[in-house]
Amino acid sequence: MGSIVSVSAVLTRDAVRMNTDFPPLAFARDMPPAVLNRRIGTGELIRAARGIYVRAGQDPKKLVRGNWSRVAGYLFPGAVISGRSAPSGAPVGDTIFLAKGTRMREKRMAGLNIVVAAGAGAVEGDVPIPGGLYLASKPRAILDNLRSSRSTRLHAPWSLRPAELEEWLDRLRSVQGEAALRTWLEELPAIAAMLHVPKDELVSAEAAISSVLGDKQGTPRSHALRARREGRPFDQERVRRFRSLILALQRSAPQAKGASRADPRWSNAPFFEACFSNYIEGVKFQLDQAIGIIFRNETVPQREPEVQDLAGTYAVVSDVAQMSTVATSGAEFLEILKHRHRQVMRGRPEYAPGSFKTRPNSAGRTVFVQPELVEGTLVEGFTGLLELDGAFQRAVYTMFLVSEVHPFIDGNGRVARIAMNAELVAKDEARIIIPPVFQDDYLGALRRLSRGGDPRPVIQALRFAQDVVAACDFSTLASARSDLETAHAFHEGDEGFRLRIPDLTTRASGDATTA
Repeated sequence: MGSIVSVSAVLTRDAVRMNTDFPPLAFARDMPPAVLNRRIGTGELIRAARGIYVRAGQDPKKLVRGNWSRVAGYLFPGAVISGRSAPSGAPVGDTIFLAKGTRMREKRMAGLNIVVAAGAGAVEGDVPIPGGLYLASKPRAILDNLRSSRSTRLHAPWSLRPAELEEWLDRLRSVQGEAALRTWLEELPAIAAMLHVPKDELVSAEAAISSVLGDKQGTPRSHALRARREGRPFDQERVRRFRSLILALQRSAPQAKGASRADPRWSNAPFFEACFSNYIEGVKFQLDQAIGIIFRNETVPQREPEVQDLAGTYAVVSDVAQMSTVATSGAEFLEILKHRHRQVMRGRPEYAPGSFKTRPNSAGRTVFVQPELVEGTLVEGFTGLLELDGAFQRAVYTMFLVSEVHPFIDGNGRVARIAMNAELVAKDEARIIIPPVFQDDYLGALRRLSRGGDPRPVIQALRFAQDVVAACDFSTLASARSDLETAHAFHEGDEGFRLRIPDLTTRASGDATTA
């Protein structure tokens, strides 16, 4: 019996080793032909493309797509990422566009489509990347994208269309600066000579860069360059993010929570909005302290700037006339934002109340819109607001628009949430208030959209936050405090509590410690 167990253990161990001693994505060049054939025969390896295999049980599409540079580099070693893939240096959708050889070729497999145009291999300035490919230098990519190409039913044209090329160059100017474009302009003739580019294509490339730099006049083909010529350049990446949020909001279920401005039930909602909005920004007062600051004009020693933060925010959110005012044009939108910021940050002269930022700002890994693009991006974003009908949709969108641009040195979060609630108050709908217990959910949802491009979490989070507010009685401080305690609103996010809709059949009687 012992020997049988030993033999079984050995067989099991060998089977495990046979399935785990090679990676999920394998290449024929990495193993002897006999081993490769045996593993194909036993079903351990499944062919994904010529010389490329996927371990049984794995998702071929996911593996190939996740290892696109190795796959493309194996099939077309030395090819250069260029054309439509040049701006991102990666696949566009499921297609990677490369240059190599003397003819057009295409390779399709699960998870990846490789389109290879005729072109020189790597030249000076092209950058090698892991896997066997090169990334075209900016001058080369500009020249390559002046080629004529056509789309097919399976993929877009290999090269960018003229308007798309202008947009890319405008984006490069915003991100890398005018000096970078001038350097590439100087490098173009040498790169063109290496690539044997016709004279007319070189002239066109030089004209394209000069047009974006403003050295050459003419009729711009792209909206981005027209906006720059008109003195309102905008952040294209942010505008695309705004567009994704608009589409998600238009597809989402409607949300309408009635809350008449004349109904005394909502009279103390502005107080908690001001307290909680400042809490997110680190301005934390005991609830009784906040009551004294707002309703008795009290101060707190050594905390006068923070007292002014709270009082300034409350002055805005409690002003029904101001909170019922929404912009009807981009220019009006800019002035309303400045006016509100001036009031909120009145105790912080070092943050230039009422003025847009003059230096870049960031939070963690997120770098917000550059100062010279602030006004243009806000105005461009505002045009998207006009596509939304419901107050909740407009509120969510406006909050993200301001938050993502971050137009001021400080105070952006508070101004963004004020803009959000103004859309709701103007239509007699319940405000959205973010209590301490929900702070991490709210900020995390914003990051998911800002960094990952996923708009669903922020819509869901704000929808739930409004549901909670709509269930609370704000007619007195005591009733509001009781309902918010029942909702766990005053707890910190790391205390193990979750925000919940209060049960109105009972009223909590405990005291909150912070707000």
